[in-house]
Amino acid sequence: MSEPLSPVEDLAAALQRCFDHAADKAVNELAPRLDRMDTRLDRMDGRLDRMDGRLDKQDETLRLMWKQMKGNGKLPIDA
Repeated sequence: MSEPLSPVEDLAAALQRCFDHAADKAVNELAPRLDRMDTRLDRMDGRLDRMDGRLDKQDETLRLMWKQMKGNGKLPIDA
């Protein structure tokens, strides 16, 4: 048989069990929420792709306007 644990070792083992239980509980409670967040992010990904096209078009428009007003100077956002 093994020796009985010292009070400090017994306390450390009890704390470790508490931490393990809390970690398991957190994972079990958070996992469904994280899955829902993943689903939402997947749906947003398609929207972001469409936004990229719009932003590119806005960028082109801004560059055209800048060129008409300033000539061939660099845009301040290109610095």
